[in-house]
Amino acid sequence: MKVFFKSIFFYFILTAGFAQGQCFREYAISGNFSFNVPFGVTSVTVEVWGAGGKGADMSITGGGGGGGGGAYSRQTLVVIPGQTLSVFVGEGSESVNPGEASWVSLSTNVNNPFVLARGGSSVGLNSPTGAQGGQAALGIGEIRYNGGNGGNQTTTTRPPGNTISPVSGGGGSSGGTFQNGVAGQGPTGGEVEGGGKGGDGSSQGQGSSDGIRGGGGSGGRRQTDNPAQNIAVGGKGGNGYVKISYSCPDADPNWPDCATLIDDGALTGEAIIEFLTGVCEWIPPVGLTEFEVMVVGGGGGGGRGEMAGGGGGGGHIELTFTNINNGQGFGFDVRIPIVVGDGGVGSGDLNNRGGDGGQSSFDLNGSFAVISGGGGGGGSTNESDGSAGTGNGAAGGGASGNGSFGNGDGNNGGIGIINGLDGSGGGGGGAGSAGISGALDAEFVSGGNGGAGVESDFSGIRNIYSAGGGATATLGDLYLSSQGVGGSGVGGVARNVGEGGAGQTPGSGGGAGSLQGGNGRSGIVIVKFQLISITPIEWQNINVTFNNNIRENKIYWSTTKEWENSHFEIERSIDGASGFEVIGNVQGTGWSESLSNYEFVDDRLPLKGGNLLYRLKQVDFNGSFDYSDIISIRVPSATFTEGVWRAYPNPATGTEFQLELLDAQQYSGEEILCRIFSSTTSSGQLAFKDLNELRFGASELIGAITPGLWILEVHWGSKVERIKIVKR
Repeated sequence: MKVFFKSIFFYFILTAGFAQGQCFREYAISGNFSFNVPFGVTSVTVEVWGAGGKGADMSITGGGGGGGGGAYSRQTLVVIPGQTLSVFVGEGSESVNPGEASWVSLSTNVNNPFVLARGGSSVGLNSPTGAQGGQAALGIGEIRYNGGNGGNQTTTTRPPGNTISPVSGGGGSSGGTFQNGVAGQGPTGGEVEGGGKGGDGSSQGQGSSDGIRGGGGSGGRRQTDNPAQNIAVGGKGGNGYVKISYSCPDADPNWPDCATLIDDGALTGEAIIEFLTGVCEWIPPVGLTEFEVMVVGGGGGGGRGEMAGGGGGGGHIELTFTNINNGQGFGFDVRIPIVVGDGGVGSGDLNNRGGDGGQSSFDLNGSFAVISGGGGGGGSTNESDGSAGTGNGAAGGGASGNGSFGNGDGNNGGIGIINGLDGSGGGGGGAGSAGISGALDAEFVSGGNGGAGVESDFSGIRNIYSAGGGATATLGDLYLSSQGVGGSGVGGVARNVGEGGAGQTPGSGGGAGSLQGGNGRSGIVIVKFQLISITPIEWQNINVTFNNNIRENKIYWSTTKEWENSHFEIERSIDGASGFEVIGNVQGTGWSESLSNYEFVDDRLPLKGGNLLYRLKQVDFNGSFDYSDIISIRVPSATFTEGVWRAYPNPATGTEFQLELLDAQQYSGEEILCRIFSSTTSSGQLAFKDLNELRFGASELIGAITPGLWILEVHWGSKVERIKIVKR
């Protein structure tokens, strides 16, 4: 099945890092951002700090109280690659309002975050008392800590005369990663491991703030009541902070040693993998529907001696593959072979040209085959013919520059025959252009320049690949003051005296040298893909709502097109900690070219409430499947009552049994759900639409159970009562 969906993504690159296989992304600037789940990542740990409160402004003599630090929350979440998380970093307060909360959500809906930390409170004008830190109880997350309270105004004795002077209170720290935040200790700002430090108080002038991770600002301190003096402004609260940690994709045991992860796509949405040496393989993500690849062959080595040619640049090819497996993407355990061609060795022998660069390939003989030939070795003084390379033309290897005869054409080295004289050495050919021939006139002979390479930003950084190496040239007793340079400044430079320079960028040829030709640079293979192209099915309008009256969640979704869709399995996870479990099935339409709407009701919500996660597993008739995005909803805990219901007779015998409501004010017409269970077994849940139906149906609860001690659970709206029942 394929569901089509359009969306626009905006990215803002902030801070990235990794340590011992653990990657993280940090967001310290206030505002909205996006985090893209990298390929291979199935869980993330989210840490959130609320913003700090502002210290007191003082328009009268004295010191103001410090602002409260932001709270801290942490949550581990099950995710799928390519999924986008919405990130909001709260701004530190500059007024009497609290610092803003920071949160992370599976959607852009601020009312539906799965982790949230409240900001610290601010201090009112002229108040000497510190403000309260952000409250963990008002946040969302598996682990939560309070922000530290702001410090109160204190006094200090100052010489001369031992004058007693007020000092403003320091700001409270934000919550730490393992404990509550620390309050401001008089004028000293609170400080805790992992949290933002509060600003230190002042004995004169403005308050201060450390500015990050939600530390509270200190109070201002005014020295005089002179109306002409400006208000002493309290310190601004520090901005909130968000940190998302996960196992680095390249820390997976299956990750090949010969591959380097340039960008995992968490911030940019585009993953980039680089292959630099030898024989390797790429394991594409399951479900990837399109990717791009760049393949560059190794550069040729430069020739040796006078009038020697530079090495040619390797081939350079960029291709895009789409609609993989008819839009279903790659399956499991697909391995694509990769070979990166070595650079040719520069010649150390006047009688032999430089070595050819090696061929680079991607999926050789496979469905996605890309081959780039290596650049040819440059001709030496007594071996004037440079190599044509291991490929041909721009799509293969750039041919080298020739030696004294310089027979270049097309993408080969420049022609070295000037005015009938066997004079100049031809430059190495670049992958996309011919080398420039040397020159001979009445005053001097010059070596030719290497051909220009191919400029590309395929790796995310502008680079020039496959430039040709420069050539040497002298003639008899005439000393050459001009020698060929490498193409675009990255091909190997020629040296009339000494060793030729090596190619500087992948695929670039080595320059010729009088003593030794320069080595060509090895090739490179780069693969990149958008994270949003990993999942072959993208869902439209998947959402969930909570009905507090009957305490149930309704999950509803729609598709715009279906192909061989058997059914959907509805999976649920509680607080993201216990993993997903199947809680129901809904039949699919099968084949459809129009909008199809679905819904499922989850009426067995956990009594403790919490942050519930749902996802859909779409299954085809052939058994293949794909997952939807994960959605979340916060469900309040149920209210337990005592003595609202009476069960009789108790002990019960046979099927004669009644359940009576004793307090009519506790019931508002909701559906009534009942089940009966013991330490070893549980009955199915029975639903009664009202009290009248319950009156006639309660006996069903007793009829099927065996003698012993049981618990009867009555559930209506957000209320629950449990009654001990004995059956004889």
